[in-house]
Amino acid sequence: MEQIQDVLKVAAKAYKLLMENKKVRVLDIRLKPGEKAPMHNHPSGHVVYVMNNAKFKLTFPDGKIVNLILRPDRLCGWKRGRMKLKI
Repeated sequence: MEQIQDVLKVAAKAYKLLMENKKVRVLDIRLKPGEKAPMHNHPSGHVVYVMNNAKFKLTFPDGKIVNLILRPDRLCGWKRGRMKLKI
């Protein structure tokens, strides 16, 4: 199985580490319309706080695609795992 890298390594321009400890890692994610984050790994489950309207597509290694529309001031959660993102 292919080793998929941490998002901070493969999408460093879009993902900024704000804080990290043994239990949590806080990232600031900024992608413009049409930008992509390549296939990457989130080593633990994560929660997303949405600050602006966002419409994006998640693609998983098995080919599954999930299209999402997010609105400001909402929380979303995902289990740990691998995905790529397109805004």
